[in-house]
Amino acid sequence: MVDYNFEVSPTLTGMVIGYQNPTYNLIADKVLPKVPVNGELFKWKEYPENAFLRVPDTEVGREGAPKGLGLRFEKKTAEINHYATVEKVPMADVNAATDGDDPVKDHAILAANSLILAREKRVADIMQNPDNFAHKETLTSSDKFDNPDTNLTKMMADIRSSMRVKPNCGIISDAGLVALQRHPDIVASYNGSINGNNRGEAPFEAVMRFLKLKELFVGELFLDFAKEGRGPDIKNIWGNNLILFFKNPQAKPNNGEMTFGLTAEFETRKASTWDDPNPGADGVKHIKVAEKLKELVIAPSCGYLIQNITDEAA
Repeated sequence: MVDYNFEVSPTLTGMVIGYQNPTYNLIADKVLPKVPVNGELFKWKEYPENAFLRVPDTEVGREGAPKGLGLRFEKKTAEINHYATVEKVPMADVNAATDGDDPVKDHAILAANSLILAREKRVADIMQNPDNFAHKETLTSSDKFDNPDTNLTKMMADIRSSMRVKPNCGIISDAGLVALQRHPDIVASYNGSINGNNRGEAPFEAVMRFLKLKELFVGELFLDFAKEGRGPDIKNIWGNNLILFFKNPQAKPNNGEMTFGLTAEFETRKASTWDDPNPGADGVKHIKVAEKLKELVIAPSCGYLIQNITDEAA
């Protein structure tokens, strides 16, 4: 067996931990934020809709014993998934590098970028899976956001009323956002008019206020969904949906705080290198970037998936 002298690189690790792709507006880390766990096998709690809707009797008198919260939950066990990508650089290129040219760092960034895009796709799939939501609906043509006759005010009021834990975050595509910005209900609300002055385009902040959200994330990443050997089939991975959910930045897998979902992270992203003398005349240097994560939906009742929101394909 060949010993490739596998080494974790502190320099490359520090670089890939902090790397954020400036080309794309990626939102996975904001939607399902990373939370550290202590091992690859960890416990987490799934909460029913009424888990936090009971308040204990806090009066104890002079000698009474205080009561606990008595939260209802289902304890589950999950296992961290391993994700990694590898790039390789001919040793001839490594040895020929001049000042300001570092092919090893360049390829470490390429590998990190692949991990980041793959995570964006995983989170997008989770956030569009109807099985992960206690509340969901698919709009018909008469109710879509790009139909000016849709009673959007009533629709959103009914949605919020149906949820015990109110959403504070949302996800939407560019096409969906434009449809909301141009919808007469939102334009009229922004302009301060009920029966008139409802043409034009409201600003992004007006859409957030109308939806009563603290954060609205716009999913902008397009990927090719075509099978190998087929022509390109490029689509927005965030689909044609409005996703409403409650996010609690204090939540951890096992700490008794409710949130729609989060990402358990064991250790941190790391980069390693090793040399392989076999390929080519001089061999190659391999650069691997890896991370250990598990994306989880903690409380399905804290989310509302609205599908098919416009006639325009994602």
